[in-house]
Formats: sequence, C-alpha cells, structure tokens
Amino acid sequence: MNEKDQIQDRLRNDLVLYSRTGKGAQLEACLDKIEGGLDFRWGDYPPLGHAANMGKEVTVDILLRRGACPATPGFFGMTPLILAARRGALPCVRRLLEAGADPNTRDMEGRNALDHAREMGHQEVISFLQGTCKDPWEGVDLAVLERFDTDTKQAIQRLLTTLISGGEHGEVDAGPDCYPAPEWYSRLRRSLPIAGLRFRCRPPHISYSEEGRFLTAAEIGQALDDAPYLKESFASFDFAPIAEGSDGNFWGVKLSGDISSSVLLFNQSDMLAHVAYPNLRQFLDDILQSATKPA
Repeated sequence: MNEKDQIQDRLRNDLVLYSRTGKGAQLEACLDKIEGGLDFRWGDYPPLGHAANMGKEVTVDILLRRGACPATPGFFGMTPLILAARRGALPCVRRLLEAGADPNTRDMEGRNALDHAREMGHQEVISFLQGTCKDPWEGVDLAVLERFDTDTKQAIQRLLTTLISGGEHGEVDAGPDCYPAPEWYSRLRRSLPIAGLRFRCRPPHISYSEEGRFLTAAEIGQALDDAPYLKESFASFDFAPIAEGSDGNFWGVKLSGDISSSVLLFNQSDMLAHVAYPNLRQFLDDILQSATKPA
C-alpha cells in the first residue's frame, strides 16, 4: 500500500470512528479530505450503518447530506434503518425515512425495521413505523380462495389474519417462479400476503417445534443458487420448496400434487423429504395452534 492509500485508509477509519461517536465537526473535516464514496463497508457496516447503530442523529444527518446511501446494507443484510430501529433511535429512523430508506426492506432473516423494533421493545419506534410500513393486505386478491375447498380456505384466512395481527409482516409476491412450483401454490403466493411470514409448528413425526418462514420466489431461487446440489434432490422427491426451516431444512409441497397433497419437510442432514402433514390444511392448522398458544 502506497502512502496515499495509507492516508485514505486512516481517513476511513477516522470517518467511521467519528460517525459512531457522533462527533459532527470532526466528521465534516474528515469528509472534506476523503476520496471516493461513503458506502464502503468498514467492519460490519458502512459509515451510515455505524452511525445509525449507535443512534447518532448528528452524524446520520451529515452522512446523508454528504451523499451516503440510506439503503446500503451491512452484516446480515442490516440496513441503517433496521439498525436505528433496533437501537430505538427515533430521530435517526425519521431522518433515514426522509432520505428515502424503505421501511419494508428485510434483512437476511426476512425481518424489517418494524420487526426489529418489536423485538427490542422500542414502543415509540414501533408506533411510528406502523404508520409507514406497507399494509400487508395491499394488493390482496381474496377471490383466489374461492377456488379451494371451504376448510382449506378458512384455514388460510385464519392463519394469515392471526400471524399478521400478531406482528408478522407478510407480502404478496408477484414475482415469477425461480424453481418449478405447483400452479395452486404460485397462485396463493401471488394473491395473498404469505411471503415473509414466520411460523412454528410441531409435526407429528418429530418431538420438537420446527420453525420456518414462507419464502418469496426470488429467495427460493437464491437458496438453490447457493446450494445447486439441492435441485437434483428436490426433483427426485417431486418436491417444491415453499418455506425455509431451521438448520437448513425446507418445507415443501408435492410438485405434481394439489392442495390436498401432503406437506413435506426436507432435511439436509440426510437429504430426504419426509411427510410432515397429510395436507396443507393440517399444516396451517398446526401453525395456527402454535401461534395462538400462550407464551
């Protein structure tokens, strides 16, 4: 590293330090000397992420005014807005939203800023974000349910209403399938706010609660791009993934089946797909039962 690069490296280190500690004057002076953009990652986050993570409104404002992107993620997909919400820093949350941060952006676990504020119990931030997040029921086509039997239709409605009212934030996923999926499930995903919903249940064949999150089509495609060997296994079991489970497991349905077919749990430890529920309705009923149990 030549002398010029060493100087810039020290400036970046100082920039992050001043961002984290809220030292506005020093940050401004540093910004006057540094070259390049402000969205470089230093440690876990870019400078704006560090400022937001510490709840430093002064340096959040300076970085935004000087061109930092409000959406640049850091470790685990944590955006500055998510970090500010976790900190409970309402002024930072407001400023980031004013700068164009999207409250619906999710981290790698599928949680947005509101989810993180709820987890940390920051009521002021929760109340504020509840008025900015997209309504999960926006764009919903409930007519799609009329094509299913009454029991299944009611199970889907009860489940979505219960999970969303309990704080989960599903979305209608209108994207194209990135892996073959049965037509009936693609129709549900494109019509109802199921993508992104987290759940837990206890299949009869296992002795513990299994967690999961319904995936968007793009997330399914990304998971298979990251582990291409799964495609062959899925095909051999006539398996279409619909949700991620714990420890690298996947929930899925029969690719050639219909809504009355079994729900499967694919275990990466043995690369086998086990029948977890005889049909979708019983799967949804078990999720609903887990969601309504007292904590």
